[in-house]
Amino acid sequence: MNGSSEPTRSSSPVIIFGEALIDIFGKQRIPGGAPYNVACHLAALGLQPWLITRLGKDADATHLHNQAAHFDLETGGFQRDPHYPTGRVDIHEDASGHHFKIAPQQAYDFINANEALQQLPAYLYITEPDPAPWLYFGTLALRSAYAREQFAQLRQTLRHRAFVDLNWRTGQIDPAQVLELLQHIDVLKLNVEELALLLNWFDLPTQGATRLPVNSQQRKEIGSLLQNTGTQRLIVTYGSEGTAIWNQCGNCLAIEAGIPTTIIDTVGAGDAIAAIWLAGLSCNWPEVVTLQRGNHFASAVCAVRGATPEQLAFYHGWQQRWKLPQLPHPHRQ
Repeated sequence: MNGSSEPTRSSSPVIIFGEALIDIFGKQRIPGGAPYNVACHLAALGLQPWLITRLGKDADATHLHNQAAHFDLETGGFQRDPHYPTGRVDIHEDASGHHFKIAPQQAYDFINANEALQQLPAYLYITEPDPAPWLYFGTLALRSAYAREQFAQLRQTLRHRAFVDLNWRTGQIDPAQVLELLQHIDVLKLNVEELALLLNWFDLPTQGATRLPVNSQQRKEIGSLLQNTGTQRLIVTYGSEGTAIWNQCGNCLAIEAGIPTTIIDTVGAGDAIAAIWLAGLSCNWPEVVTLQRGNHFASAVCAVRGATPEQLAFYHGWQQRWKLPQLPHPHRQ
């Protein structure tokens, strides 16, 4: 099934909250951060994400602005901090994978809720669209008490549906604080290692949880996890094996096997899947169609260098295949 006949009109906006930063690979400085990557994917596909982030007043901020313009990503939600630098992460790669050294006290730790609400265009906030916008967030930009307080204000003020990509980074935020954030979640996305972590934090059994399920398989511990967090849908990526969707009863609704590809760079594979799920939710694609498209898109991203392919022709191919519209930005009119 390619889903080419499905509706393509963007029916609900997407708001993305979190870090935009610079990934440092040796001498290379590459724009990154999961929320930033997701926003760039959606913008390049012709959708209209609104990214709420905070940068310093430095050369890295200029680099991020320039990259956003390349992808036609609106920057009206980019705050500027006079005291703290634009975020950065040192990434080292070896045979065991990627290792991250994440700098503390970065501009994205100080996203201001009042400023964010003032910046939001009317079509997202004042007119209160129906259905409610999707609000994407992870955990890295919520590692400080200040950030969590500000984000709580946003969630209380904005009518929204929550899409969480955990994007767990060891040592950045306490598990207890994560569990406080994971309440009233519509869609939760985890990789298989994060699934094991969350089950462990809730004192639920993890045996067998790291294996790709079969359709209609039930796992009571996953149902308990989702009920404890008020999560309606769980998306789990099992590395190269594939991806599965679970409902609140712990039933596996669908699976999609991994797509064989020549892997050049796996950084950003999870962000690619998250972006396509947000596109599918916004455009009302059937879940099975979104599952298939997410896997295919992520596989293609892994076959090129970088989390967000530089060549916009990469995105145009998917846009045409899925019949996505070239939508105008209503906040630019």
